[in-house]
Amino acid sequence: MIKTIKSLGIILIEAVKGYFRDRCFLHASSLTFYTLLSIVPILAVAFGFAKGFGFEENLEVELHKRFQEQKEIVDYVVEFARSMLAQVEGGLVAGIGAILLFLFVLSLFWTIESSMNAIWKVKRSRSILRMLTDYTAMMIICPFFFVIASSLTVFLTTQVDIALEQHDVLRKITPFSFLFYRGITLLMIWILFSCLYIIMPNTRVRVKYGVAAGIIAGTIYYFLQIAILQFQIGVSQYNAIYGSFAALPLFLFWLQFSWTLVLFGAELAYQAEQIVPTLGPEKSRMEMNRTELALFLVFRLIERFHNKMPPLRVSALAEEFGVPTSYIREILSDLALSGILARVRSDKSRDCFQPGQEIRNITLQSVIHAIDKNFLEKISMNANDDAKVIKKVFQEFVGKGSADPSNISLYSLLDHSS
Repeated sequence: MIKTIKSLGIILIEAVKGYFRDRCFLHASSLTFYTLLSIVPILAVAFGFAKGFGFEENLEVELHKRFQEQKEIVDYVVEFARSMLAQVEGGLVAGIGAILLFLFVLSLFWTIESSMNAIWKVKRSRSILRMLTDYTAMMIICPFFFVIASSLTVFLTTQVDIALEQHDVLRKITPFSFLFYRGITLLMIWILFSCLYIIMPNTRVRVKYGVAAGIIAGTIYYFLQIAILQFQIGVSQYNAIYGSFAALPLFLFWLQFSWTLVLFGAELAYQAEQIVPTLGPEKSRMEMNRTELALFLVFRLIERFHNKMPPLRVSALAEEFGVPTSYIREILSDLALSGILARVRSDKSRDCFQPGQEIRNITLQSVIHAIDKNFLEKISMNANDDAKVIKKVFQEFVGKGSADPSNISLYSLLDHSS
């Protein structure tokens, strides 16, 4: 129990450090800006389809019901959305207008992915084709989920209210019905946050860490949002000074606050993914520099390839070595860029690597040239006999130079492995 609390404390502290180190506050500001750009186009598309199906008024009523505290903002946004629709020929958004609206929403998804990639230290974004397919799917699925979740919430709450009216005994448990309403809202927030952490980064995020972070960040968001709503109610005199314009800074504050918590939750998921693999059973440790670890990683992948074993995921390598996942991923990505390794798909995961060239041609020197930065950076890892052999050979190579016969193929070291 004490060890678990200590581990959670370490993750929380590292998440706070990572939040400032990754400049998440700036990312939150960027997301706030792109959210503002996307609100009107998204609503314009929604009203376009609502008009086509004949429930335009119902959509507006639902928006006012869900955002009662930002009534002025909703009025402005709805008016702008109607104006945008009026400027486009036809009943539904089409042609160039549709492309423009699509690009606005696309930019929001791209900014979310870029922010998540910065936290997960992912250097490559989705390809253009994957962006189009993935983001388009999200644009279809997210509104569908919103409609289904809203309809389910309305149905369940209506049934509970009917049951309370028809049965006197049930009226005594009215507080429980209140908790039931709150619970549904909280569950929806958990699902939304978890999906953002698992789906948006262009890398494999383990579901358990994404869900755990989604629950923690979603819960914090839910209760702080209640506090913010109380704060808005308490600033009525602020409205007396600025009039309806006062709603705009409050709305911007709410957006900034929302994205700030979303990104902090992402840091929690990322740090948990990095730290938990290093918190396993106590093992003897050894120290290697970055290049030595790179050599050992390549050696391990050559060994598995030679034995016709499937590629290992980055998370599995991190757990085996007792090294943070981000550190392993960064080294492997550098080696892949140099052509020594190749990123492959295995077990439905894209986060796997294997030798990218003839294994007999991968030498000490080629790996060292690929990992020429942070040469002396030290890192602690689980002690391993093979790693000790690699470390010794590397030190001999550094002492004698690349022209020496010690510039051998890593494949030839398989005979020395235990």
